[in-house]
Amino acid sequence: MVSDVASKGQTGFSLPVAVSDQVDMSQGRRYLKPGWFVSWMVNPLLMRLGAVPTLAVRGRTTGEWRTVPVNVLELEGQRYLVAPRGDTQWVRNLRVSGRGELRWRNRVEPFRATEVPDTEKPRVIEAYRASLSVTGG
Repeated sequence: MVSDVASKGQTGFSLPVAVSDQVDMSQGRRYLKPGWFVSWMVNPLLMRLGAVPTLAVRGRTTGEWRTVPVNVLELEGQRYLVAPRGDTQWVRNLRVSGRGELRWRNRVEPFRATEVPDTEKPRVIEAYRASLSVTGG
């Protein structure tokens, strides 16, 4: 299991990233930007309360840590980060750095990011959507 690798004191684990390409392309973008309320109120509150895992990744131009709340999908014994809003800033940063950290409830798990191949994305995205309907998200 993925968490076993991190708990054995190794430098981290590999965490596949699936980027949804099913975002409205009418504006020529593959990114659905969240509104002000979500970006400046909801996300910081979720991270501060520890209600969801937080992804930390170095910015691709500044090198500073950037954080965003994420939902980690567990599918067939593997954990995935899913970017349902498309080609987000955190996805772009992970592509450049190749590394990040999952922070949750006083735990920090460093990992290496690998993007899910296009042929596997529909399976992962569908599982992500199904998990949201089960959890009420």
